[in-house]
Amino acid sequence: MAVTTLFGAFATTACAGFGDEYVELPHYDTLDGTYDTELMYRNLLKINNGDPGGLWVSKEDDPVYGGYCYVALTTLNNRLSKEDYPDYRMAGFEIYRSSDLSNWEACGAIDGSGLGIESGSWIDTWTWAPELFRDAKTGMYFMYFSARAKSSVISGGDNDRHCLAIAMSKTPFGPYEIVTSEEYYTLLAGEDSSIVDGKLLDGAGQVVTTVNAENQIENLNGDVITKNTPTVNFNSQSARKHIIETVEELGTFPCIDASFFQAENGDMYMYFDSHLNSWKESISNKNNADPNYNGVYKEDYSWQYNNNEIWGMKMKDLITPDYSTLQIMATPRYKSVRAKEITVEENGESVRKVSLDPRNFTRTDEFYEIGEGNNVNEGAHMIEKDGKFYLTYSPTGTGNILYSICQAVSDSPLGPFKKLPECNPVIGLNDTNDYMSCTGHHSFVYIEDEIFALYHCFWQELSASGGRCLAVDRVKFMYNETLGYDVLYGMGPTQAVQPANKAHTGLENVAQTAKISVSSSGKKESVKYLTDGFFPSQEFAKDWEFTAKGAVTITLEWDKPQEISALFIYNAYSYYNAFDKVDWIKFELSQSPDWSNQEFSRAVIQNLKCNPNNVNENELCMRQGGGAVASFNPLKVTKLTIQISSKYTTEFEDGSLGENKGINVSELYVMGKEV
Repeated sequence: MAVTTLFGAFATTACAGFGDEYVELPHYDTLDGTYDTELMYRNLLKINNGDPGGLWVSKEDDPVYGGYCYVALTTLNNRLSKEDYPDYRMAGFEIYRSSDLSNWEACGAIDGSGLGIESGSWIDTWTWAPELFRDAKTGMYFMYFSARAKSSVISGGDNDRHCLAIAMSKTPFGPYEIVTSEEYYTLLAGEDSSIVDGKLLDGAGQVVTTVNAENQIENLNGDVITKNTPTVNFNSQSARKHIIETVEELGTFPCIDASFFQAENGDMYMYFDSHLNSWKESISNKNNADPNYNGVYKEDYSWQYNNNEIWGMKMKDLITPDYSTLQIMATPRYKSVRAKEITVEENGESVRKVSLDPRNFTRTDEFYEIGEGNNVNEGAHMIEKDGKFYLTYSPTGTGNILYSICQAVSDSPLGPFKKLPECNPVIGLNDTNDYMSCTGHHSFVYIEDEIFALYHCFWQELSASGGRCLAVDRVKFMYNETLGYDVLYGMGPTQAVQPANKAHTGLENVAQTAKISVSSSGKKESVKYLTDGFFPSQEFAKDWEFTAKGAVTITLEWDKPQEISALFIYNAYSYYNAFDKVDWIKFELSQSPDWSNQEFSRAVIQNLKCNPNNVNENELCMRQGGGAVASFNPLKVTKLTIQISSKYTTEFEDGSLGENKGINVSELYVMGKEV
């Protein structure tokens, strides 16, 4: 339901029990499944496929294509007809866009897909896990992903040929094409560029990059990147110069899940996963045949089973890796890890080299990571806050229902990182979640002052089957007193209706600017949690709620009128402290609304029920992110009063005798703006 005016003019009627001065306010409560899509969104799970790479493009950044979130997804490569697409033999990555993060429209430039793969490309197939980035300097859009190279480009089995790739486009929806060093640096140099003494100069005479004897433009490593050359190639001479082992010793270094990150200081980085190769497979097969191997990850063998580990390195620019900075970021089942480094003298220069051999890794603090027998850390995405760097990733592998978004923290973008099991998962399965699992391989988009996680889950509620689909929920940095710094906390996964993003609605949570008071039953020290912008979705955050000993009245007052259109009263994390309805909400208006044919200054909503889909009364648990919701025609108010007294149960969770009158409220979200 998308409506601007929910109700037309109506006759004012007195509200029983509240006196003639109060009128009953018409509203929608979402109980019948309808909601105002101009103000709200929910995870409809309609977009197929996984590994979402999202990018919010503002209208300020791109007046033509801005005002949307664009998302690219791993999809099967589509063979294209030469008649329709003479420039491409194959396409990859469906691209969608949405302004509200719920209703998505296909927009990929190549029959719904965004990546065009030319006939002469080095790519064979298996294009996976795209991420999008907009370069503010050039206004161009870049796609980072992985693909399997043709056997003529890299030798070895299927898993040995995974390479990282970079493509470029003029628009966020494509067509993206594999970037070459000539295209990229010619773009940077501009129209007045020139080549002088083996250097490409821009119009101001500044050196952009080098040019070889064959007049081919090189990247900053001195490599010529063509359509038939993997942009990031760990088998190249430039890369192997900084790796201790040879290809003959350990095989190729196949990589997937490329993720680009630009720090606040402008420095650029790339993160990715090392993938299982033939060398590891051969050792794994030998150990599986060992009669002493019992399926347990024994210490002597543990390194051999880490199929996917996360690595990172600095980038010299958007397409040139600084292989000299390569280092491992995360390995399964350990809080921290570092690869062996050495410095050697070669041709009169000091060269840093790193080991790719897992036997040369220093691992610290073994722990039970999410997912029994976990041998995967993948899907890295970096985020920065106040000088700290948060490596977010997914453990266990996408076929496990515990697949989730987790985090590790460091003071440096290249680590060492320390995982935070006490604050993981950010978004993932909990003990009461019976509606969404496998919530991982994500990206973050920033919309004004909010952060949204785009991730995939599976169509089946608690099963890694039936295919993957797109979901979106908020995350927020919150201060952790034990750690002494901010940590990412998720508000999801959700199936309940949520407030749409501010860029879409033009509205804020004005509850955060209100003066709030509560009746005597409410614990004053917990009032701050009513407007901290967060509702808990995991056991470790459940105490961050407003708590009351019994029936409670909450009052919000503003010095200046606020025009409001909807409100969300978020329920408790625990079933035993949850309310099943709101008794009433009183509105005191600064002026009578112009959509009414009679004047009034006070209104009320009575008996606002919580959506029954947001609770499992058989299992005595809540589905987080739900509560009591109401949307209505705009009202200019100076005061709201909310009363809650009714609960699902008065029993205690631990079975204690007596009557449990306690009521918790996770968050108040009042959608509006100051007038």
